[in-house]
Amino acid sequence: MSSSSLPISQEDCLDTPKYNPEGYRAAIQSYNSGPESFPDVKFGEIELQLTPTMNINGRIFGTVEYNLTALIGSREELLGKVKRLLKIRKPKIYQ
Repeated sequence: MSSSSLPISQEDCLDTPKYNPEGYRAAIQSYNSGPESFPDVKFGEIELQLTPTMNINGRIFGTVEYNLTALIGSREELLGKVKRLLKIRKPKIYQ
Protein backbone atom coordinates (compact mmCIF):
# COMPACT_ATOMS: atom_id res chain seq x y z
CA MET A 1 0.00 0.00 0.00
CA SER A 2 1.27 3.47 -0.81
CA SER A 3 -0.17 6.87 0.09
CA SER A 4 0.64 10.55 0.07
CA SER A 5 -1.49 10.99 3.22
CA LEU A 6 1.03 9.65 5.73
CA PRO A 7 2.31 11.81 8.60
CA ILE A 8 5.59 13.62 8.04
CA SER A 9 6.35 14.82 11.59
CA GLN A 10 5.70 13.68 15.17
CA GLU A 11 2.98 16.33 15.49
CA ASP A 12 1.11 14.74 12.58
CA CYS A 13 1.05 11.26 14.16
CA LEU A 14 -2.19 10.75 16.09
CA ASP A 15 -1.53 7.63 18.16
CA THR A 16 1.06 7.17 20.90
CA PRO A 17 2.66 3.75 21.44
CA LYS A 18 1.03 1.82 24.30
CA TYR A 19 4.29 0.41 25.66
CA ASN A 20 5.87 3.88 25.98
CA PRO A 21 3.39 6.80 25.74
CA GLU A 22 6.20 9.34 26.13
CA GLY A 23 8.20 7.80 23.28
CA TYR A 24 8.20 8.51 19.59
CA ARG A 25 5.01 8.16 17.62
CA ALA A 26 5.18 6.51 14.21
CA ALA A 27 3.26 6.36 10.96
CA ILE A 28 3.27 2.57 11.21
CA GLN A 29 2.81 0.77 14.51
CA SER A 30 2.61 -2.93 15.28
CA TYR A 31 0.82 -4.63 18.13
CA ASN A 32 0.98 -8.20 19.34
CA SER A 33 -1.58 -9.55 21.81
CA GLY A 34 1.01 -11.81 23.43
CA PRO A 35 0.21 -15.04 25.21
CA GLU A 36 -0.67 -13.27 28.48
CA SER A 37 -3.72 -11.57 26.94
CA PHE A 38 -5.35 -14.57 25.31
CA PRO A 39 -3.58 -17.89 25.99
CA ASP A 40 -5.47 -19.76 23.25
CA VAL A 41 -5.49 -17.03 20.60
CA LYS A 42 -2.48 -15.14 19.27
CA PHE A 43 -2.97 -12.28 16.88
CA GLY A 44 -1.18 -9.19 15.75
CA GLU A 45 -2.13 -5.87 14.24
CA ILE A 46 -0.32 -3.33 12.12
CA GLU A 47 -1.78 0.17 12.24
CA LEU A 48 -1.25 2.74 9.55
CA GLN A 49 -1.49 6.18 11.17
CA LEU A 50 -2.81 8.91 8.87
CA THR A 51 -2.72 12.68 9.09
CA PRO A 52 -5.72 14.44 10.66
CA THR A 53 -7.73 16.70 8.40
CA MET A 54 -10.28 18.32 10.75
CA ASN A 55 -11.32 18.51 14.40
CA ILE A 56 -15.08 18.56 15.01
CA ASN A 57 -16.23 18.84 18.63
CA GLY A 58 -13.00 17.28 19.88
CA ARG A 59 -13.11 14.36 17.46
CA ILE A 60 -10.55 14.08 14.71
CA PHE A 61 -11.75 13.04 11.27
CA GLY A 62 -9.53 12.35 8.31
CA THR A 63 -9.59 11.19 4.75
CA VAL A 64 -6.93 9.32 2.88
CA GLU A 65 -6.19 8.18 -0.62
CA TYR A 66 -4.00 5.15 -1.15
CA ASN A 67 -3.05 2.57 -3.73
CA LEU A 68 -3.14 -1.10 -2.86
CA THR A 69 -1.04 -3.47 -4.96
CA ALA A 70 -1.49 -7.24 -4.80
CA LEU A 71 0.87 -9.71 -6.44
CA ILE A 72 0.28 -13.32 -7.43
CA GLY A 73 2.96 -15.79 -8.42
CA SER A 74 5.72 -18.05 -7.22
CA ARG A 75 8.24 -16.84 -4.65
CA GLU A 76 10.77 -16.08 -7.38
CA GLU A 77 8.19 -14.23 -9.50
CA LEU A 78 7.07 -12.15 -6.51
CA LEU A 79 10.64 -11.23 -5.59
CA GLY A 80 11.24 -10.10 -9.15
CA LYS A 81 8.07 -7.97 -9.12
CA VAL A 82 8.93 -6.46 -5.73
CA LYS A 83 12.40 -5.55 -6.98
CA ARG A 84 10.95 -3.80 -10.03
CA LEU A 85 7.96 -2.09 -8.36
CA LEU A 86 9.70 -0.92 -5.20
CA LYS A 87 13.14 -0.49 -6.74
CA ILE A 88 14.74 -2.67 -4.06
CA ARG A 89 17.83 -4.51 -5.25
CA LYS A 90 17.95 -7.12 -2.48
CA PRO A 91 14.61 -7.44 -0.64
CA LYS A 92 14.79 -9.23 2.74
CA ILE A 93 12.34 -12.03 3.35
CA TYR A 94 11.34 -12.72 6.97
CA GLN A 95 9.95 -16.13 7.85
